[in-house]
Amino acid sequence: MVDKESISDILKELDKSFKISLLSPNYIDSVFIAKLGVLEFCGWIEYTMDSIVKSALDGKLQTDKYKKMLSDDIIGKTYGFQYITHFRPMLIKALGIVNMEKIEISLTVQLGTLSGILNTLIKQRNKAAHTFGSNIPKNYDAPSTMIGYLEQICPILEAIDEMITNNDEEYLILGLPLYG
Repeated sequence: MVDKESISDILKELDKSFKISLLSPNYIDSVFIAKLGVLEFCGWIEYTMDSIVKSALDGKLQTDKYKKMLSDDIIGKTYGFQYITHFRPMLIKALGIVNMEKIEISLTVQLGTLSGILNTLIKQRNKAAHTFGSNIPKNYDAPSTMIGYLEQICPILEAIDEMITNNDEEYLILGLPLYG
């Protein structure tokens, strides 16, 4: 399940604080708030991707060995939120390449949008995560920009989650014999 409400609330609060901080003579307050908005949003995306993969197999894995494999090897060894590099490989490992192809055929345009936004965000995130103190860049996107990105990518993540968790035979073969 995609939990949009929690990140939306956080970003709205940060946006209020950001707007107030713009009136402050100390510009660094707005920089820190914008940086936090980037980090929170990117963390939410990564967490959401992990949750989608987890929920796709919820109740389908029967042995502890495979549940551990999902948790430790598929999700646990994935650090990042790029579509091609991180999310797609997790989905392929969890769902199989045939199911992934069906998802991508159904959501071709949306996945292009998702990839583009994630490529923009990774630059912001890396800049935010790998700087501190006086080395902090002064040009992070405002929390309102993160809210805009949320409005664009959330329906795409929800569509992926819906296709996977509803296990609609029209889209996926999960739970059915592979060749039967």
